[in-house]
Amino acid sequence: MSTQRLEKLGLLELKKQQAFALAVEIHGLRDQINNATASHRPIGDLALDELTVLMQRLQAQTMEHRQLVDELRILSDDLGLSMPNTDVRRKR
Repeated sequence: MSTQRLEKLGLLELKKQQAFALAVEIHGLRDQINNATASHRPIGDLALDELTVLMQRLQAQTMEHRQLVDELRILSDDLGLSMPNTDVRRKR
């Protein structure tokens, strides 16, 4: 196996782990946002400052995850491999 292929395989694994870790964080943020905005809670109890921070973090991490997935797709195609699963809640 060529050195270049091994380097790409290592990069693929690193990016896959990064995307998987981000997916864990994204799901956690979604759960926090869902709990904070539960329909049974009065509107006056909404912690809008906290929700704003959570939503901004969700947006930033989702954008980063999408970028990693795009990079993974390119690497996978280049290596002739199937796209790895990067979502913790999806079956493999």
